[in-house]
Amino acid sequence: MASLRSYSCGRPAADDLRWPATVSDVPAVQGRTRSVMPMRIGGDYHLNLKSVYLWLGLVGTVLPLSQFLPFLRDHGPDLTLFFQQLFSTPVGGFFGMDVIVSSIVLWVFVLAEGRRLRMKHLWVPIAANVTIGVSLGLPLFLYMRERGLTRSCDAIVP
Repeated sequence: MASLRSYSCGRPAADDLRWPATVSDVPAVQGRTRSVMPMRIGGDYHLNLKSVYLWLGLVGTVLPLSQFLPFLRDHGPDLTLFFQQLFSTPVGGFFGMDVIVSSIVLWVFVLAEGRRLRMKHLWVPIAANVTIGVSLGLPLFLYMRERGLTRSCDAIVP
């Protein structure tokens, strides 16, 4: 049986949480949404959200830059050409608009959730969003949020 620490919001702590083979047997997990369910790794359930968010942030940095750096090498920081190429096809326009709207949603989420949890350095995920994209800004904010929740839980639970 896993040791379950709870945050003030009532969800199980995610750091190094191991689960029995049948998750529905754990009383604290019954009725939970899939977002807090563990990932299956090997024959055991193990989840460390901070590590997952850091890895996703790394991937979210490397993949976009692998596409953007060749553009910078060939054309320099030409924003006019960048946006012409981005919106030159309907599919490109779709992805461009999706990223712009996702960025706005991320900023609202970072500011609202960050202030609610009294987080510091909220400018960092916003700067990551502006310089790299949502693919870094969101996992970075989620990492910062999870780290803060873990620390507050550690301060409350002996």
